[in-house]
Amino acid sequence: MTVQGENKIPIEDLKAPILNLLTAHGVTADYSVTNLASKSIGRTILDEAQDRRADVLVMGAYGHSRLKEFVLGGATKEILNTSRMPLFMSH
Repeated sequence: MTVQGENKIPIEDLKAPILNLLTAHGVTADYSVTNLASKSIGRTILDEAQDRRADVLVMGAYGHSRLKEFVLGGATKEILNTSRMPLFMSH
């Protein structure tokens, strides 16, 4: 899943390589784009995973400077602190 705000990115450039890699390793997956509403990115990801009844959440962890994370919040931190489903993270 990609969560988009105001800055749209070319999704097709991301979708095919990700799905091809997962398929090559025997993983069945789908790819979706979710627009960021009034919720935080972390909450949006967790809600979408729950709505899809995901067994596990696999994601890359991305960090910001401490000041930027303090001001803007941190999706990775929020997911680590509030997720009730198993997480597999890579940084």
